[in-house]
Amino acid sequence: MDFRSAYGRNVLRIGAIALLAATAQPSRAEILQAPTKISDEASKSRASAVLTAQTKLGSTLIQRLAPDKPDDHNIFVSPASLASILAFVELGGSDELRLAIHRTLGYAPGAKSRAGQDMKELRSNVAVRVGGSKDSPTSLANLLVFDPSTKPRQMSLLAVSGAGADVLVDDLAKTKTIERINQWVRERTHDLIPSILEESPATLGLVAINALYFKDKWKVPFDAARTEPAPFALQSGKTADVMMMHSPSAKFAFRESDRFIAAELAYANDDFRLVVVTTKSAPAGVSEFSEASPWLYGDGFAEKSGEIFLPKLAISTNEEMLGSLDALGLKQARRAPDALRGFSPASLAISRVVQKLELRVDEVGTEGAAATAVIATRSAVLGQPVRMVVDKPFMFALRDQRTGLILFMGYIGSPQKLAAK
Repeated sequence: MDFRSAYGRNVLRIGAIALLAATAQPSRAEILQAPTKISDEASKSRASAVLTAQTKLGSTLIQRLAPDKPDDHNIFVSPASLASILAFVELGGSDELRLAIHRTLGYAPGAKSRAGQDMKELRSNVAVRVGGSKDSPTSLANLLVFDPSTKPRQMSLLAVSGAGADVLVDDLAKTKTIERINQWVRERTHDLIPSILEESPATLGLVAINALYFKDKWKVPFDAARTEPAPFALQSGKTADVMMMHSPSAKFAFRESDRFIAAELAYANDDFRLVVVTTKSAPAGVSEFSEASPWLYGDGFAEKSGEIFLPKLAISTNEEMLGSLDALGLKQARRAPDALRGFSPASLAISRVVQKLELRVDEVGTEGAAATAVIATRSAVLGQPVRMVVDKPFMFALRDQRTGLILFMGYIGSPQKLAAK
């Protein structure tokens, strides 16, 4: 199913180049250029900057969402999915909205030129994973759907397509358009997320969607024969039985302090790592993990012999993100009448940001998917063997080392609700 245009992506690119030459708009021409090779050093530096921003974004969102959750709760987000689609929404934003998106995504405040470069590099990192490949366990895809009533600017459609997103202009009031969007999400998440929109937006405008999918096996699988019920200490002081997986004794990357212990689990594809951080004694709440959140970068770990005990997970969430994003600085800019003037002469304002996620962690590996919709309406050293038992609340992050994107991040306070059958 091709959403880019009735004429195909190549026609869009050729038309864009001719139009750009005539109108002399270098910023759009830069977007439409094919990616150029960069050095390994520059690539690592870029990935490090993205990882820093992604970790800050994920940690902050989890902290913001925590007060609305009941005791022994679970919070689960995809910084990569959110950042991916906002990086494309930014293409049509006002200067104020672009800077607000830049700050909201976890980047340090900077000049307009710095923000523009960071967003361009983020789109470039997303492009590495767009569509996936035979050898990659993950894929990202972005879709922007404009209602015809917004009279979208042709130049913006070309820029969005040239930057790597799918584009569709169709009547958002029609059920078949919503079904087509949901089918796009379903296909790109391998049926893990069957839909992202339940109905048409109340006021027609723009729907921008990211779909993310990941599936890979552990480099060192857990021993399925040793998976058994085990107690998990809840923050409330109670305990609950979970299905606890046991790894074989092997070499893993660990990090420890007086209070925390963490392990980094490798996948068959060496680009990806899952970091799990928990406490050594009393269960901890979300805010108490703040001092260990930098561990999610993967720094400071040392390879040691050991074994890991980790609950099986089957997580499903559906989060309204706009309130948390407003608290991070998006509110004023996204409500301005000209917030998305680059996309349309109509007065469009971001009115909802919804994220749906699914994650499965078992003895063999990990499978997960995320879909994020932005809706705009008018208006070390070897030592003794380590034994890490994750039998109390823990934080986790699934990291793409090549691009710096954090695919999934969360706080698990009550895995008994998530135990796989």
